[in-house]
Amino acid sequence: MSAPVGMLGITVGPDGSIWFTENGHIGRLDIATGSIVEYNLPSGDDQPYGGITTGPDGAIWYTGDSRISRLDPVTGTVTDYSVPTANAGILRITTGPDGNLWFTEVDGNAIGTLDPATGAVTEFALEQSYGMPIGITTGADGALWFAAMDQGDSGGYIGHITTDGTVTTFVTPTSWSLPQDVTLGADGNVWFTEIGVGQLGRISPTGVIEEFAVPSGSGSGPYGIAASPGGTIWFTENSVKRVGVLWVGDAAFAPFTTAVSIRSSDEGAMFGESVTFTATVRPAGVVEGTPTGTVTFTVDGVAQTPVALVDGTATFEASGLGVGPHTVTASCSGSSSFAAGTSATFAQQVARADTVTGPGRVEQSRDGGPAGDLHGHGQHAGTGQRRRDGDGQLLRGQHLPGHRHPEQRRGDVHQQLLAGDVHDQCRLRGQQQLQRQRAGDRGTGRLRPGHAGRPGIGSH
Repeated sequence: MSAPVGMLGITVGPDGSIWFTENGHIGRLDIATGSIVEYNLPSGDDQPYGGITTGPDGAIWYTGDSRISRLDPVTGTVTDYSVPTANAGILRITTGPDGNLWFTEVDGNAIGTLDPATGAVTEFALEQSYGMPIGITTGADGALWFAAMDQGDSGGYIGHITTDGTVTTFVTPTSWSLPQDVTLGADGNVWFTEIGVGQLGRISPTGVIEEFAVPSGSGSGPYGIAASPGGTIWFTENSVKRVGVLWVGDAAFAPFTTAVSIRSSDEGAMFGESVTFTATVRPAGVVEGTPTGTVTFTVDGVAQTPVALVDGTATFEASGLGVGPHTVTASCSGSSSFAAGTSATFAQQVARADTVTGPGRVEQSRDGGPAGDLHGHGQHAGTGQRRRDGDGQLLRGQHLPGHRHPEQRRGDVHQQLLAGDVHDQCRLRGQQQLQRQRAGDRGTGRLRPGHAGRPGIGSH
């Protein structure tokens, strides 16, 4: 489903479909089928300004520069109603408690009302000479509340107007807050956005204002706002392209959800090799930003020391993983802006490393038991390939030609030494092989391999 361009206002129609304004059209989205129908505006009609609502008569009402328009959702017929003030810049519209349509004139600096039955329009001029009313809504007290981006000394105020046109204004505590939009919350208060300072505001029916800074900062540009029946306040942040939510009960902002993924530096590592796990934490959905906090890696059910997120990533090196499968998860602690999250379980495999215990004989090394200190502080058995001479002596650091050392998988020529019980077993096997070889030489009188021209040990 492709969306038209220039979309501004949006509302739910009487039939449950979504109605919106766009360049030169009014659109209707059928949420059941996803189909969009566009209604052409009358020839010469000015551009819809974004205000749109369902009126008390069940029709769709929207705003233009100097007119209010009614669209019949059944026939598609559009009827225009001009306002007395030219170039009024009619922006937002809502159904008032008296059954009339109420709207803001951002350029005319007035609040207007239209009787849908007669088409009669009344305008109420605002006293503030620099006022720019934008959002408007019906309050719990039976009056209209509006947000004004005052360009005077205050920088913004919230207005209250009764149905008979009596206006009262309340200046916001923060200078140059530039209020934009308003909505009635489930708590009976009117909530509004302050685009100039990155805040939300709440005003009681008696005019008491509280302000709350959004987590994204003063430059996030809070603009549109809406209240849910469950008591949350939703708002858009124009500058950072986010949608935020605030819990009304404790005036706490709900953090954005995160998506946590994990990857391994080598999903099929050999025993004795270190493996680096990298966790990436990003905002879920279309939200932008970089999550902060810490990440805890859990390996085989054991949580490791938390690692700080840097530019949305964190790494952990495990250097003591035993042979076999291992499970790894990464959990982000979250912050005031982004919620905690956990990755899906990652499956890490560790394979046995080849070792040589005698001339021409290759066996598999042991895994050295369970993993030790995964931070690399513990000791673990090495698994480098080794060769014995005819006396069963271990020639350290030597490898059969063409046989790959585990560390050479990354071009590392470092020679690992066998340690602990692996070393002992290799020595025992070499001694046993030497004894069998000597016994064979005595019985056959053959020369010992590698000593041409000399009788072998124990020959007759």
